[in-house]
This record gives sequence, structure tokens and C-alpha cells, in this order.
Amino acid sequence: MVDHDRVRNTVGGRVENSVIVQAGRIEGGLHLHLPPGPPAVVTPLAGLGEAAPELFVGRVDEQARLLRELEAERSGEVVVVSAVAGMGGVGKTALGKRVGAVAVDRGWFTGGAFLVDLRGYDPDGHRVAAHTLFGPLLRALGVRDDTVPATEPEQAAAYHRVLDGLAHQGRRVLLVLDNASSGDQVRDLLPRHRAHRAVVTTRETFALPGARTLELDLFTDADALALLERSIAARCPGDTRVTAEPERAARLVALCGRLPLAVEITAALLADDPDQPLAELADELERAASTVTVLRRGEQAVAATFDLSWGRLLNRDPLAARLLGLLTLNPGPDLSTEAAVALAEDEAVRPRLRTLRHTHLLQRVNGRWVLHDLIRDYVRHRVPDDDAARTRLLEHYARAATDADHHWLDAERANLLTAVPLAAGAGRHPVVLALATALDPFLSARHHTTERVAVAEHGLTAARGLGDAAAEVAALTRVGHALCSTGRTDAGIVALQRVVELRPDVDGLITLGIALRSAKRWDEAFATFDEAQRACHDDRGVAQVRMSRAIALLGAARTAEAVVETRAAVELWRGLDEAELCVALSTLGYVLLAANHLLDATEALREAVERAHGLGLADVEAGALVNVAVATAMLGRPRAAAAAYGAAISVYRSHGHEDDAARTEVGYAYFLAWRGRLDAAITLLGRTIDDFAARGDRQGEGDARMVRNRVHVWARRHAEAALDRERALDLFRAAGDPHRERLASGESGRSVYEADLPPRYTSNTPREPERVSWRGGVWATGLLVVLGVIAYSVGPWWALAVACAFGVVVLVVVAKGLREAMPAIVDQVAQREREVVAHRIGALGPEVP
Repeated sequence: MVDHDRVRNTVGGRVENSVIVQAGRIEGGLHLHLPPGPPAVVTPLAGLGEAAPELFVGRVDEQARLLRELEAERSGEVVVVSAVAGMGGVGKTALGKRVGAVAVDRGWFTGGAFLVDLRGYDPDGHRVAAHTLFGPLLRALGVRDDTVPATEPEQAAAYHRVLDGLAHQGRRVLLVLDNASSGDQVRDLLPRHRAHRAVVTTRETFALPGARTLELDLFTDADALALLERSIAARCPGDTRVTAEPERAARLVALCGRLPLAVEITAALLADDPDQPLAELADELERAASTVTVLRRGEQAVAATFDLSWGRLLNRDPLAARLLGLLTLNPGPDLSTEAAVALAEDEAVRPRLRTLRHTHLLQRVNGRWVLHDLIRDYVRHRVPDDDAARTRLLEHYARAATDADHHWLDAERANLLTAVPLAAGAGRHPVVLALATALDPFLSARHHTTERVAVAEHGLTAARGLGDAAAEVAALTRVGHALCSTGRTDAGIVALQRVVELRPDVDGLITLGIALRSAKRWDEAFATFDEAQRACHDDRGVAQVRMSRAIALLGAARTAEAVVETRAAVELWRGLDEAELCVALSTLGYVLLAANHLLDATEALREAVERAHGLGLADVEAGALVNVAVATAMLGRPRAAAAAYGAAISVYRSHGHEDDAARTEVGYAYFLAWRGRLDAAITLLGRTIDDFAARGDRQGEGDARMVRNRVHVWARRHAEAALDRERALDLFRAAGDPHRERLASGESGRSVYEADLPPRYTSNTPREPERVSWRGGVWATGLLVVLGVIAYSVGPWWALAVACAFGVVVLVVVAKGLREAMPAIVDQVAQREREVVAHRIGALGPEVP
């Protein structure tokens, strides 16, 4: 059976659940368009002291010029874009990485510095398109997976909002966009705020707004000789051939065309043969160069050095040469040692990988193996295609992905997402289906919505190709999930309706009802749930249906019916499934709170807490504790509420859920302030803001600052309030959150905790309701007694009459005070209910001294 809705156990203004859908064969005008190109990989640039040491020689003037352009914000409104142009192998990437590392060391880009290989000169279909980069860049800039927009246009807008927000915070960003083959690959990625910088490397010269082009030429003779000497020394310390024979070394670098890549390959050849004279290698290079004269000078040099290196590798280590050819079959930008083992079908590839690295034909970057695009291209033209090896690689990815954790999937994401269409094109339906099945939950958790749709559609095609009806239904389910994750709920509903036609069982009907509920198509949702209940054959199915229907009823503002349905579901779960019963009880408490049945809600929630604690269900326990606290606070029992809040925070923190704990503390601070404890609220918010900032949670910090803004306003500290509001706006822009930004930038500057509250509750300083203390009644009674005694002792009847009259006046005053106070008391209790129900006020936490 499908997993029914698990309601988040905090109270909010509306029920929001992740839509769980299944999809069927999609027919009749619904078209899915798969995104072209491979997925993008964004690599943070570290400073020179943190990055792995890389040999860098020369380019002093070019480096100085780029650093001047990166250094500081200049006058004018144009973003500075440094376009580094030059032939392949001239060292553009090395220069871009070098200046980026130096700039990071100097603290110029506190918002982050990132390198993206656009693979602009890879074969068609392997070039990275700009639209695939917005999501990865948002994540690299610190936007949480669950807040990255679903569609690419929304991602693009959020990307530029985040960059603008970082600029307003004074946090500059550097983008090194490497290997761009056209302006279209980078134009939409360029920052629009002049505080930021972009370095674009390319073999072409194309127009970009604000670009300052730096043409990177071949090395000078001196720099080429220095690179040759230092490259040999890095592999063979103590080798003196270059310094002993400077003229022959000069001839050698001239034959390399003074191209850095060719010089490095030549150095690897010399290091591999310490006894070979420079003149002998120069003669070999000269002969090799004569066979490739049709190429440009630099490319000719690379071809000559590669041919010589390739020929020597074939003679000395043919297995390493074969492995190099196999590595070009990998569809992604890099690969692991395990993938190389699968390609070669040989566990003994590690020494061969090291051999390729020593010959400078293969690079090791962040523990993964990388081929220069020029070398990849040359190798592809010199080795036969090996379909069996490609199949082994694809099957390796399918097997490994099946049981992999998210850390492995993160590392292999680019390879896996390019392996899917590669396998589909080769007709490897079992591989495609296995990859689609394994990747779907990962892509869902990471909110890679566009890729999720593409992979799901490939999986559907593969299932149909296999003629497997069950696999087709499962694949259609993934398509439905993916469509709904992009906000295309109507398309998801069409798919679900087809699933029900193909397999009219309870699972399909429930998920169709949930999707209809999400679209607020209430009548259709209720009809679907009714049909699902009629199709049930056991109490478990009925319980799931009734719980789903209850949430729909609550969303449709039919609260009384929602209570009845939830109670029925709870009774069905008793004796069936303890874990499900815990969730159902917590959900019942949620619904009862929304219905203002506070005592019943407390009873259900306390039972949920006890059962969840016994089963070790920490999330359910903490969520139910939050609602216990809310219910007791509504009932006017602040000490009991504080104890429950503290217990909830303790459970969250003991299980590592720091975000939940911190966010409930923000709600607690708002609650404290509303009760008039402004200083305590400000103290708590200060700690929580520091906590969010330390974790880099911009939305959390912004929410806390907006609540503190409100508290400062209530405390008439308007300067502090303005500072918090401006800082929160910057944080929301940096987080790419337009909803929070709109709330904060409105005339009243509201937080998410106040979004739906009536204006009189959010614009005035909170105050406690008027109270007539019981002590006042005691004093009034005592005064009457004293007056009566005096009157009795004095004796005259008129004194007794005066005393009685005075007593009547006192009683009238007391009654009037009670009459005036009671509406205020009732109003404030109702306000607490509205506030908690509408805004998930969260765990209030322990009292702040």
C-alpha cells in the first residue's frame, strides 16, 4: 500500500503535504520535452593554501591584469567580464583557476568563487547548456535544495535575485566559466550586479556585454623552458638535462610550439625515460610533426607530442594505452577508479591509471580522473569503438546506483544523468530502467526537478520497450511524481487518471485523490476517495483512505467532518500498526487544534507522544510535543506549555535536527514578545540569529531577523528594527525567496509568522488582557467587613446605610471591570489560537530568564 499523508506536526494556516502521485500512460496533448545536454558540475575554487598544489609557470602580466579587473568594484554600471581567449592547450583554464585562487586568498569574493566546465568543445550533445546551470549554481551559492524553484525560468530569476542579494550584503561572487564555445553558453549566466565578476575562457572571440578580452598567446621561450624544467623536476627530482643543454631544450620547446599542454606532455616523455638525450626526443618530435602539417601551429604541436607519447605508450604499456582509449567512453566529465575497473574489466587498473597520469595524458582532480578535451578527442580518433566496454560501464553505473547512498550519487550525478540517454540510445532498456528507478528518490530529495522528469520519461520508454506491464506502471508513477514536483499538477492528474484506468486499485485511487486535493479540486478528490474506500478489502486500506480524506476536508474548511474522519482512522489503526497509529494520533491532534477542540487535542497528542517515544519515532514525538505545547498555551497554561516546548526542542536536538529546533525557537520568541516579554524575546532571537548565520541558513536568519524587527517596533526601538529589516531583505534576496522578500518589503514589514494575522494584531504593541485579580475581590470584601464593623459599633442606622451603599458601589465597579475584561481575555485567547493555527508558531522552548 502507498504511504498515506504524514502530516507535519505543527499547526499552520493550511495543510501542506508533499503530493505523492502515480502516473499512467500520458495521452492527448501532454508532451514532455527532455532537456538537451549533460548536467552541469559546479566546483568551488579554494585558495592557494587550501587547493591541491598545481604547477603554474609564467603568465605574470596576464595574471596581474586579470587580478586588477577582479580586485574591486569599479565605477559605472557594467559588470566586468574577463574573456580569456586562446587556442586549446594554451593554459586558459590554468590561468582562470590561478587568479581565482589568488582572489579567494585575498578575501575578495566572500560570496564564493566557482568554476564551471561548459565542455563547449566536446561533441554535440555533450556541451553544457546555460539553462542546466541555474539549479547547480543556486545550490553552490547556498540555496537549500527544497527551495530551489522547479522550473528553469524560475531558477534563472532566483539565480539573479540571489546574486543581487549577495551584492547588497557586500558578498561578491566570482564565476569562472571555462571552455565556452559561444556567447549563448554564458550570456544568461553573467551577473547583472557590478559587484560580481566573471571570467570566461574560450577558443573563440565573441561579443559579451561588458567583456574585456585577454588574448592568451603561446608561452615565451623563457616561460616554455621554465615549464619544461619544472615539469621534469616534479617527476624526476635532480634531472639536469634542460639546464645542461639549454640550446637543445630551446629546440625542443620550439617543436612544442611553446604550447603549455605540448610542453607538459614532452616533459612527461623525458621524465619517463631519464636517459634519453634531448636531441633524440627533438628528432622524434620533428618526424611526428611532419605528418600533421595540416593543423594550426599549436594544434600541430599537440598532435605531434601526443602521437609520440601515444606511440611510446603502445610500445611500452599497451594495456595502459588500451585503458586510455576506454576512458573516453565515459559520458561524463570525470570518472572514478571503480568505473575504470568496469571499463577495463580488470581490477589491476590502478597502476595503469598512475602511468597515464605520469605521462600527463590523464589528470587527477579531487580524487577523480579527468581527460583534457583535446586528448580525449585525439584518442577517440585513434582507437576503435568498444561497445562491450560501454555496456560494462553502463551496467556498472546501474548496479552501483541501485544501493548507493546520496553521497555517492552526488559525486556521480553528472555521469549517471548522461548515462541514461546514452543507454536509451543504445537500446539498453534494463539499464535505463534500473537507473531511472535508482535515481528518482535521489533527484526528488535534491529537488533536481528538470532532470527528474527527463530520467522518468526515459524509464517509461524503457519499460514499454521491455513489454513489462508492472514496470510500466512503476515508471508511469515516477513520471507523475516528477510532473507534480515541477508544479505541473494538472499534467500529473492526467497521468494519475490513466494509471487508475490501467490499474484501478486502492493505491492508485488514493494518490489520484491526493493530487486532486493538492489542486483544490475538492469534489473530484472526495469522489475519488469514496471510490477508493469502496475498493478496499481490509481495514488498513480504509484507514489510509479516511486519513487522506480528512486532510482534504480540513483543506476545504469542513473541519467538523475532518475530525470525524480522523477519529475513525485512528480507531482503525489501533491493533493494526503501532507506528501508523502514532502518526494518526498526532494528525488527530492537528485536526482538533484546527477545530479549536483544545482538550481533546491535548489528550490525543499526549497519547501520540507516549507511543512515539516508546517506538523511537523521534520526528513524530517532537512534532506531537510541539502541538501539546500549542494546545496548553491556548488553554492558558504557559508553564505546561513551556515544559512541552522544551521537551520538543530537546528531542529535535538529541536527534540532530538543529534546523527544527532553531526555527521553533523563533516561534517561541514571537510568542514571548506577544505576551509582553520583549527583552526575553530579543535575547532569544539574538542567539537564534547567530545560530542560523553560523550554519549559513539565510532563510532561517532572515525569518528570525524579521521577527526581531517586529519586537523592536513593539519596544519602540525603530532604528534597530530598520537594521534587522534591511538585513532580512538582503538575506531573502540571497536565498532566492521572493515570497519572504515580498512580506518583508511590504509597508508593515511582516514575517512569515505574521503573514495571515489581522492588522490590529501585527501593527500594535501586544498587551496582556485586562485582568481583575482575585486579590481585588478579597480587598473589596475586607473593606466591606471593616465598614460593617464600624457602622455596627457606631450604631446609627444611617452609618449602616452608608456602608451598604459604599459596598454596592464597590461591587458595581468590580462587576464592571470583569465585564470589560472578559471580552479582552476571550479575544486574546482567540488570537492565540489564530496565531498558532495560521503560522505554525512552533516549539516555544524553555522560558528565557
